[in-house]
Amino acid sequence: GGCSALGAHHGYLADLAGASASCVVTVLPACYAITYLVDGEVFKTDSIARGASISVPEAPVKEGYIFSGWSEVPETMPAMDVVVTGHFEADGIGALSADGLVDVYTLQGVTVKLQISVAELRYALPKGVYIVNGKRIAIK
Repeated sequence: GGCSALGAHHGYLADLAGASASCVVTVLPACYAITYLVDGEVFKTDSIARGASISVPEAPVKEGYIFSGWSEVPETMPAMDVVVTGHFEADGIGALSADGLVDVYTLQGVTVKLQISVAELRYALPKGVYIVNGKRIAIK
């Protein structure tokens, strides 16, 4: 961001004899760290100037899980370091028995597929959350 930008401000100092001397004061914008954690590990760190808008990084990917989002992220960088936590939700397909056929319903109980193999679930269903054999399953 704008953390490396320099701004020069000119000013004048008066000494006791009434003569003046010029000086240049270099001002750096106040920058703070924003750290994105996923599973307790640092996923990404940025240095952002106070007041600058914050845009979150692309969602991380983890096999067998769906990224459910970042914890609260301020719109603009405050005058302090910020830690944001990413959360995953198990897609649940791995918890199902790999053999046999299952019935799939929406969260509202509407039938989506009947007698589909567990192996086909990930490919046959659009992204979303379903009820499979009485369990809440997320397809990513």
